[in-house]
Amino acid sequence: MSEEEEEMKSGEDAALQETLIAAIRAPQRGDLEQILASNLAAAIFAQPLDKIRMIFEGFLLLPEEEQLAVVEDEEEIEYIRRLYEVAVSLSNIVEVAPPLPTMRGRCAAVPWSFSVTRADEYLSLFINRIWEFAQGEEWREFFAQLKNAELKSEEKEELWNAYLRELARWLSSGLAPLSIIEQLKNEYVVRTMPYASRLLREIFRRYISKETWEQMLSIVSGGKAKPKVEP
Repeated sequence: MSEEEEEMKSGEDAALQETLIAAIRAPQRGDLEQILASNLAAAIFAQPLDKIRMIFEGFLLLPEEEQLAVVEDEEEIEYIRRLYEVAVSLSNIVEVAPPLPTMRGRCAAVPWSFSVTRADEYLSLFINRIWEFAQGEEWREFFAQLKNAELKSEEKEELWNAYLRELARWLSSGLAPLSIIEQLKNEYVVRTMPYASRLLREIFRRYISKETWEQMLSIVSGGKAKPKVEP
């Protein structure tokens, strides 16, 4: 190989190395803006549960240091991660035939993304009602205790957490009526949407220009007239 050919090969190798480095480098801020705008524009047109999930996904796309610029602390990041896991689980419910001949209507199961032994850490973020999902003397006593206003706060919290774990187990068993799971989804949306909307506005304010936002809305809507939507 001649000296000239060696120089050319050396130049090609250097160019290839630069290309590889660029390919594995973290996205630049302009790239991040495009990714976030695409995700959040799609969320605008989604159903409520999917909208919440996609907003949380947008937040989780941010590098860790950027996440801490949007929310107060690591505790709030963990709060978002748990709400996101619940949203994913509720988005993937599985309808099943009634497991007992005496049951009427459709049943469903929630495939929780977390262990039911930790369900209280997740369901406590949005559930504040009691579903009496089981019968029998032992369960009647359990639910009566749960409703007892005279319980000390520590006892009440322990009992409530036990209830949430048992509720999660029941909801994943295939024994729960679909109507109850739909109630659960609605409760999640009602409790979580205000927070998700504030998070959307903060991400929009920090990372997405008006021009990029309008461009993405047009793309996601198929080029139709842009809706008057601004987080």
